[in-house]
Amino acid sequence: MQLRYGSEDPSVRTPNTPEAIARLVARGYLEPSVAQALEEAYRFLRTIEDRLHIADQRPLSALPSDPIQLNKLARRLGYRPSEGRSPADQLLGDYHAQTERVRALFEETFAQLGAKA
Repeated sequence: MQLRYGSEDPSVRTPNTPEAIARLVARGYLEPSVAQALEEAYRFLRTIEDRLHIADQRPLSALPSDPIQLNKLARRLGYRPSEGRSPADQLLGDYHAQTERVRALFEETFAQLGAKA
């Protein structure tokens, strides 16, 4: 969205993702409901990334493939065994729900942009 509108409207240019989302809403380029979903997903994914960084003392952007490490990460994020589901299973479910939601929003948003062009 910043690439699409930033050349015409420099006010939407910022490296800060939450701020960019807010600016895109303020200028009418992004629906508030879409912005809210993107902000929630951004916070969720950044929290995971931060916990990975704390655990490994280095930047990481992928979930651990080792089930034990994934379960430890899920516990650090506050997940607890519930209704027969491990913390890791719950985290993966939330992770997939968030990433699928963002993907759908991007596809819908960019389809609308393409229709306007």
